[in-house]
Amino acid sequence: MLVVENKLFPCPHCNRPTIHAANRHRIHWVKHLTLTLCTCGCWGFVLVLVILWRMLFGAGGSKWVCTVCGSVK
Repeated sequence: MLVVENKLFPCPHCNRPTIHAANRHRIHWVKHLTLTLCTCGCWGFVLVLVILWRMLFGAGGSKWVCTVCGSVK
C-alpha cells in the first residue's frame, strides 16, 4: 500500500520549517499473517523474505520533498 507521509522539517531553500511529503510503502501485515495461517506456515517463508528485504534495502519510497518550494531533502 502506498502512503503519503508528512513531516515538519527545516527547509534549506525556504530558510524556515515547512511541511515535507514522501511516498512510503507499507506492508499489509494482516494479509501476510492470514496467508501464513491459511497455508499452514508456507507463506511464512515469503514473509521472512519481505522482512529481510526491508531490513537490507529499507522500506522504499521517495525522498522528502518540501511542499512550498519543491526542494528534495
